[in-house]
Amino acid sequence: MLINKIYSHLHDNGIVNNSQSFSAKFLKCGSNTFNYLKHKNRDMSLNTQLTCFTQLSKHKSNQAVAECMDLIQSNIKKKYSLNISPI
Repeated sequence: MLINKIYSHLHDNGIVNNSQSFSAKFLKCGSNTFNYLKHKNRDMSLNTQLTCFTQLSKHKSNQAVAECMDLIQSNIKKKYSLNISPI
């Protein structure tokens, strides 16, 4: 699932310390959102993907952030035939 890939990538590169900070900072949702979606085996909605993409684009750019943004871009293009780009 996309949410797992993004979280793992950010966590492995030291950008987020835990799932609660990921949910709050990059998803702009409650601190348990990532854990809830993972438990329910659900992925991010289009709105949450766009929110995460926006938050990533505001973050200090590095390889991990760029790769996460690419993952979201390709997923949105594949599922919704939309092209998005950073602010």
